[in-house]
Amino acid sequence: AGSNQGAKAKKNENVDAEAFAAAPLPDPVPAQYTSRDVLLYNLSVGATLPAFTYENAENFAALPTFPLVLSQRRTMGHDVIPFAASVKYPGLKFDPMKILHGAQSIQNFKPIPVGGQVMIKWEKPDLWDKGSGAVIRVNSVIVDAEHPDTVYAKTSSQIFIRGLGNFGVTYLSIRRVLCVCAMCCVVLCCGVFCVECCELKHGWFTQH
Repeated sequence: AGSNQGAKAKKNENVDAEAFAAAPLPDPVPAQYTSRDVLLYNLSVGATLPAFTYENAENFAALPTFPLVLSQRRTMGHDVIPFAASVKYPGLKFDPMKILHGAQSIQNFKPIPVGGQVMIKWEKPDLWDKGSGAVIRVNSVIVDAEHPDTVYAKTSSQIFIRGLGNFGVTYLSIRRVLCVCAMCCVVLCCGVFCVECCELKHGWFTQH
């Protein structure tokens, strides 16, 4: 009887990593929101302080995580983006029902206004071959609509797509991962050790 051991694995024909890497960035998109959106978000995630739950409070503000949902907003035509339309990537063919949420992170630079319009700018996405599937990381920058040099936050979202692995390529838009200590506010090194060290020392860290 023949054996399949040692046979070369068939490359996943649903992945064209070169097309993924060469795809142009989408145009910046507007995201419009009101103080009501901020209030509903604050309440939905369990905020209790008046500064987050009473829109007439003198210091009323959005929670620092609010920018994470702004990339799902649109000024014209849509309240939120249909999910299937938001996960289309050049060079990749997959069933949206096979997507799992992987991770999400945010880096805040200044408090976002409690209402108005911002612009969502996209950075090059990242692609990892995980064998049983693929990981895609999408990076966005949230800036003021009238003053694009004013950056409110950078967000990152990762998804895992089951069955899309074994294409043999990893495409990263950045050359290395910088682990930044959230307490010391300094770049420590790159790699896993500094992450574990910071978790041990302070209990938390940010990664970008």
